[in-house]
Amino acid sequence: MLVPVGYLVPKLRPQLADRTLNMRQLEVWQQLRKEKARAAFFLCSSAGEYEQAKPLADRLIHRHEAFVLFIFISASGIRFAQSQQEKLPYLKAPWDQPLAWARLFRMLKPDLCFIVRYELWPGFLALARHWAPVYLIDAVQSASLTHSAGGRWLWRRLLTHVRHVFAVGPGDQVFYRETLGVSPGKISLVGDSKYDRVLERLGEREERRLSLRENLDAFLSGKRVIILGSAWPKDLEALLSVYPQMRQEDSDLRLIVAPHDVSASMAESMELALKAQGLSVCRSSVHGLAAASERDDALLVDQIGLLPELYACAHLAWIGGAMHFRVHNVLEPACRGIYVCFGPYYQTSQEAIWLVKEGLAQVIRDGASFRSWYRGLSWSAQPPHQPLWRAVQSQKGASDRILAAVLLGGV
Repeated sequence: MLVPVGYLVPKLRPQLADRTLNMRQLEVWQQLRKEKARAAFFLCSSAGEYEQAKPLADRLIHRHEAFVLFIFISASGIRFAQSQQEKLPYLKAPWDQPLAWARLFRMLKPDLCFIVRYELWPGFLALARHWAPVYLIDAVQSASLTHSAGGRWLWRRLLTHVRHVFAVGPGDQVFYRETLGVSPGKISLVGDSKYDRVLERLGEREERRLSLRENLDAFLSGKRVIILGSAWPKDLEALLSVYPQMRQEDSDLRLIVAPHDVSASMAESMELALKAQGLSVCRSSVHGLAAASERDDALLVDQIGLLPELYACAHLAWIGGAMHFRVHNVLEPACRGIYVCFGPYYQTSQEAIWLVKEGLAQVIRDGASFRSWYRGLSWSAQPPHQPLWRAVQSQKGASDRILAAVLLGGV
């Protein structure tokens, strides 16, 4: 009943569109499914959850010859898969109605269902549990459930349909046991598959990194590069409040800005803000990456899908979002072993909390605190932040532990 009303809200339209199953596409996938011994569904909210699911999906495909389907809740997840030129089957989740899920399950016959992080959908669970064991992976505690009695009641009911919960950390394990009532025998502590993905992607995308580096050689050569990744206006405003003075202290300093919102209006606004500081700006969507030269002070990359490789071109990353709302992906720069900082609103990110607790990332309150921290950094090592690089490496292995438990341990 609310869908027609939702279509009147421009921001909601992309989320509401294309929620019906494409039967012709399903018939093609049905033939592919018949060629495989087993099939696995991954229910993901968006791009972040897709990245967490990818290591498990790859292992199932290459080691166990499985058919894998990604089901995205968010339209942004679909856009991300398209930007990555993902060749595996993926679709936007249909409306959470048993009839739609039943059609999908009958045609593709999954043997395993993985829910990534939070996506406990009643309609999906009602059907999935009759077809295959359902596993919740990369499970973490939720602040909203801690403060919502109704939410806890609903999750307890939904979790009865989940065969096993794979928790990221000790606190998450306790949360699912004591707050959500999952029996201890149904919870395993395995870590976060996100670390596997970010480290394995380094090899997968090495050619992209080399190509990007070649295109930006004139801009990067001999320079010390700060990247403002997944940037919002408040992040850029804070950095620009001190960046001109930093340039006076180090004329070889260069800046890359990659907006989180790559719309034309956002890119134009950020370009004007950079130019207002007297900076010469190359905008990638207008001039192309290769046009950035030694004469440019800043590179504005308003194109999706390049950020992981851009981090590899920098010496320091300021990760956006945390000056006003919440921090974005901190592992993409961390796995490169470069210095990492972000604003004070980082508590929604388990990885950011861990980095701060271990003294491996810096919390920035304003431009002045960034400048003060920057002055004390050392650049003698390669990569510059060796302890951070080693710490990220130590976290890998969750994907193998999950699959060993599912396929060999019989959980």
